[in-house]
Amino acid sequence: MQHDFDEVFYLETYPDIAQSVGEGVFPSGYEHYLRHGRAEGRLGIPPLRVEIPADFDESWYLREYPDIAAAVQKGRLASGYQHWVETGRTEGRLPPLGYAESDIFDADWYGSVYHAAGGDVAAGRASDFKDHYERIGRFRGYLPNRFAPRPDAPAAFRSAFGGFWLDQGNAADLIEGKRETGRMSDAQADLLHQWLENGYIILPQAVAPEVIDRAAETVRRAYAGELPGLKFECLALGGYHPSPWGEAVRTTPAKALDLHWLSEEIRDVVFAPALREFMELVFERRALATQSLTFLRGSAQGYHQDTLYVPYTLPTQFVASWVALEDVQAGGGELTYFPGSHNLPDMLFAGKYKTLWDAQRMLRRNSIREEMADYSSRLETASLNAGLRPERFMAKKGDVLFWHADLAHGGLPISNSATRMSVVTHYCPKELAPLTFERGSTAWRSYQDQAWYATGYYAKD
Repeated sequence: MQHDFDEVFYLETYPDIAQSVGEGVFPSGYEHYLRHGRAEGRLGIPPLRVEIPADFDESWYLREYPDIAAAVQKGRLASGYQHWVETGRTEGRLPPLGYAESDIFDADWYGSVYHAAGGDVAAGRASDFKDHYERIGRFRGYLPNRFAPRPDAPAAFRSAFGGFWLDQGNAADLIEGKRETGRMSDAQADLLHQWLENGYIILPQAVAPEVIDRAAETVRRAYAGELPGLKFECLALGGYHPSPWGEAVRTTPAKALDLHWLSEEIRDVVFAPALREFMELVFERRALATQSLTFLRGSAQGYHQDTLYVPYTLPTQFVASWVALEDVQAGGGELTYFPGSHNLPDMLFAGKYKTLWDAQRMLRRNSIREEMADYSSRLETASLNAGLRPERFMAKKGDVLFWHADLAHGGLPISNSATRMSVVTHYCPKELAPLTFERGSTAWRSYQDQAWYATGYYAKD
């Protein structure tokens, strides 16, 4: 124990002991400490010097607890805050008014008062109590320690623009509740937990091969110019404006617009049973397919969130699917995304708008173009700074990727002549409306009384 004792400090701090040692009553301060000092509450080493936080009212604490003030005066404690940190919390003392300890986690207290947390850890939903608090407990209103302030709405939506029930802070508990009450299968619950964590899910071979083959033949005909009236977005043809077929769509990045409106074969893909089942889990009602983009080659589009380009009356209540009509090859402009990026803070335009549509509609000026100039790089930087790393979707024919409206994703550069035949579709609950409806040139139809689909390109044709 000698290494935990400071003789010089002890004698300087306690002059009466120094006098006794000088008179030969004790051979040393250490001897006194062993025989009497510890029991008397004397310190054998200098007290820990802890910087007092600005919001800790030291004067109040010492006035409230005279015994602590006396210990500080005698040198047994460096400050009232030191006492609070070392023993005050566990003794049941109160901190000064206005002092909050949001960044301090008390695992013993947490586990003893939040009984459900122990069951969650035992079931593997969290690795320990700290992990439980970070991922589950704080969204239930649990506190990290008994003195921390409670948030006003712990289960609120991540985004100020709302979202689906899966975007609420306590979505993990809602999933488990539906599993426990039989309203959701184990497989469905596991899938939605993946959605919560990553912002996307993959359904392997979710569309029947014969359905994929019919759709692939339709895409081949579309890009060969055999579907009169079909419109494309192709920079080599008309920039970002819809254009009729041209030879350039076969060799450069292009998008066939709303082919689902014109083709039953494409509708059978975008409304395949597995796709509808997943959307109905998320939406809790029937789905409306509002836009489709059919690709022969990769898009090579920079990182973006769909909430910027695909506007709805509720701007975060939609999802997107990507269906592979053939195996994806490296260098063919693979889809890439940042898992977890759906939880990044809202990216706003002009400091207010979630969608480019409303920013341009309300501001009526071109200043948004300046913000758009480095949009992709800012989003990529934000994702990397959050510790996220990009992944590629090396899909097999029939695979389906669903992603959250705010997932950062894009297309890798095309480095070979490989095709990447695929269909991307955006969906919302049936009663919502894409803002393209507000132009008044849209239409919608029923798909087998199981879902709905719309277009903003062919309604007046």
